[in-house]
Amino acid sequence: MLVRIQRKGRAPGLHGWHRLGAWVLVLPLLALSGSGLYHLWALVLEPPQSFLRHGEPLAVEKLRLPLGEQWTTLRAGLEVNRLSVVRNAQGDVLYRLGLNAQGVAPVDAGEIRKARFSGVPATGPAVYVDASRGEVWEPGDKALALELGDVVTGHPRSALADASLVTRFGVDYDFRNKRVPVWRLIYGEPYNTTYFVDTATGVLVDAVEAHEQPERLSFALLHKWNFLMMLGRNVQNIIISLVVIAAIVFLAIPGLRLRSRRKSPQ
Repeated sequence: MLVRIQRKGRAPGLHGWHRLGAWVLVLPLLALSGSGLYHLWALVLEPPQSFLRHGEPLAVEKLRLPLGEQWTTLRAGLEVNRLSVVRNAQGDVLYRLGLNAQGVAPVDAGEIRKARFSGVPATGPAVYVDASRGEVWEPGDKALALELGDVVTGHPRSALADASLVTRFGVDYDFRNKRVPVWRLIYGEPYNTTYFVDTATGVLVDAVEAHEQPERLSFALLHKWNFLMMLGRNVQNIIISLVVIAAIVFLAIPGLRLRSRRKSPQ
């Protein structure tokens, strides 16, 4: 209607405001509906699948973990808030000591949820201890993430293009995955796939193939408006609400008023 109905000048009164509101709000409305249709079409062509994959279970009855007096020495001066047992590519069992985050770490469920969106990690760096020898495993968190990538993907290390830590949900790593921080492992040709692994649990969380990226970008930016996440979750919700209110005030209400005038007797 905006394209087909041409006017030489601005219409007077309510007609003018109605048309001006349409021009201003047509882009976000088209972005919302268009990206939603694109998302549904992508789901029809390729139904979603879960890439969540756990490692081989630990046979705990066969483990020997002689960590006694060394524990006091190892954790001296460290504020440990998480402890898990993981395994590296060589099969060595490791204690993973998650340290407190720098500054004020989130405490309750509400603070943790807000921190995840803001990119504030609930835990700090990790220290690994060889469970059989009681010695610090020096390679550290990134090295374990790379080894985990080798195991769960089966791809050669030479195909790895980039490895980075993800501390917040965003365009390519959505909130539906529920866990941060994770490591993002990007593999180039011929795989062209990005994997997300969690070193705290030894889990492959998600995988995104290159051909899926445009649809994910479209849905995250145009449908969910995640480009506003840098402003904070509350600000994002306020802006989206204001656009919806504006659509009602400048489009729906004036349109209904104009319709009622046409129907009223002259």
